[in-house]
Amino acid sequence: MVFSMNEAYRRHDISDILWMVIEPHTIGNKGTWGGNAKDTRQFINGVFWILRTGTPWRDLPPCYGNWNAVQRRFCRWRGIATRYAKHTKSFLAAVQIACTVSYLKSLI
Repeated sequence: MVFSMNEAYRRHDISDILWMVIEPHTIGNKGTWGGNAKDTRQFINGVFWILRTGTPWRDLPPCYGNWNAVQRRFCRWRGIATRYAKHTKSFLAAVQIACTVSYLKSLI
């Protein structure tokens, strides 16, 4: 299977099913405290891309947003997660459950 450059980046992005589980636990969405973000899912996919590839922030593909904005938001989230460990544990538990469900569905 041949992927275009954009499709190759996107094949590891969060699926719609996984996003339905994760989204209620994210911050920066309309109706939550703090500022509203343009696209939380795009941001998380960008962070996962950096973590998966190990590349510098400056090499973040443009489809995930401006590298500097994503990096700054990541640093803010990291600080918030440190202060609100309970929220982080809830978020990580939701991610773990969603990943398990996604994996089990792939076996069927």
